[in-house]
Amino acid sequence: MSVRISSLLTLLGLVFTASVFAQSTLLDPFPAEQLGAANISATPQGSVWDLFRNPAGVGNMDSPEIGINYLLPFGEPTLSQFSVAGLMPMGSQQTLGIIGTWTGVEDFRTWGLGGNYSIELGDSWWIGAQLVLYDLNISGLGGDWVGSGNAGLQWQAMEKIRLGAFLMRVTSPTWGTEFDAEPLPTRSGIGITLSPSPQIDVSLEWEATQAQHHVRVSSQIELSEWVMIQGGIQTDPLSLHVGMGVSLSKIRWNLAGQYFQELGLTSATSLTHSW
Repeated sequence: MSVRISSLLTLLGLVFTASVFAQSTLLDPFPAEQLGAANISATPQGSVWDLFRNPAGVGNMDSPEIGINYLLPFGEPTLSQFSVAGLMPMGSQQTLGIIGTWTGVEDFRTWGLGGNYSIELGDSWWIGAQLVLYDLNISGLGGDWVGSGNAGLQWQAMEKIRLGAFLMRVTSPTWGTEFDAEPLPTRSGIGITLSPSPQIDVSLEWEATQAQHHVRVSSQIELSEWVMIQGGIQTDPLSLHVGMGVSLSKIRWNLAGQYFQELGLTSATSLTHSW
């Protein structure tokens, strides 16, 4: 038991103090659609999974969507995580969303539930805000609550250019451990997506915390009406990303992977239904 707890504490040390991706794995998972696109967050593509990144990204959607996602961090089955998301447009200018996550292993449990609100401010401008509460429970330490606040904006500058920015703040646990002295970093980022054709998106993003800076570059290509592929790269630490998606009528399936040299392979798959 003590060995397992020690291993979990070591992992949580990575989660709370290492890369943005490691921090996000348990508290703010990357769905398959974002994982394959190098975790692009500022200029999402317009799907229910944008609720996990820039909360303004769903503001231009005009139909409801629901989805379920499975994440396998670092190839470690005991850390596997399930996420669900749903959104409902409210008229022509407002969108409400809800997200939930759950991770469960023998000595560690966490679940989170949150809401999202986005609104169109004017022609091609959207802003959004999100609040998520997580219940963390580690054997030997007990339970604790962590809150996550996220705000963002997005602008369709012209037909082929999309700009976005976000700011995310996560509160720190209050266990009597070394985590008390290590507040979780505030994340902020800006990005741009170019669409040289209706079938191709190319994205560039810069994200920063107090200790790290990340550059992400990705591309998404629609090979046909039913199939698309993704690829990208992220710096500090360096990771490579690939993904694919298959759309059949109102059902969309995505599969993606991210490879870190230090941490290995993280994979995700999602199933999404739209109306």
